Amino acid sequence: MLTPEITQNAASFEDFLTAVEPKLKRLLAVYRIPSEDAEDVLQQALLALLYTWERVRDPESWLFGTVKRHCLMYWRTHKRRIYLAVDSTILEWLSEPIARLAGWDWLERLRREGAEAVRAAMLAEVGTLAKAARPPL
Repeated sequence: MLTPEITQNAASFEDFLTAVEPKLKRLLAVYRIPSEDAEDVLQQALLALLYTWERVRDPESWLFGTVKRHCLMYWRTHKRRIYLAVDSTILEWLSEPIARLAGWDWLERLRREGAEAVRAAMLAEVGTLAKAARPPL
């Protein structure tokens, strides 16, 4: 059963949300949170405020601080996912043999053309390197 106190608190919470809605939209736009994720960020902050509504002295400041913190946590998590994806891609790329990356399959060429042809091709490749990168011959 809803008591008058609970009904009054619910009405004041709804009035509060109506008053801060435009400011919250601007805040989420400043942090450039995509709309589908902004709903989740805002929902987490509003649930936290709802649970502590009776103890909070300044609900607007508390809510904006919480939303800012959740936005920062969102981007940290998002960046971490991007870094992990990029790192795994780079590691896969680096794990491939250099000869295959350059389009050379030296063992196959050695079998097909012989040692002298492969040696000449390798010397030609070394000649394309910058002077500082060339191995001593």
